[in-house]
Amino acid sequence: MIPQLTDEMRKAVEEHPDRPVYVLDGETRTRYVLLPADTYERVRALLYDDRDTIPDEFLPLAHEAFEEDWDAPGMDQYQDYDTHRAG
Repeated sequence: MIPQLTDEMRKAVEEHPDRPVYVLDGETRTRYVLLPADTYERVRALLYDDRDTIPDEFLPLAHEAFEEDWDAPGMDQYQDYDTHRAG
């Protein structure tokens, strides 16, 4: 089910065509944002990664990828970073 815009919402969207419109649920006091679907899709693509990523598979791969660098000379300084920080 897709809720329909009220006349008040439609007027606000028409008055501000290039900006998001904030709406308030008077009962819960929760704020929402109305914006065109194509704008939402562009923003969503920047914020969310819809690829099938499984954290249990990713973490071992990340560890393996960086393991050589973690053992590199001088990296032990990062175990006590504040002591070695220039200040």
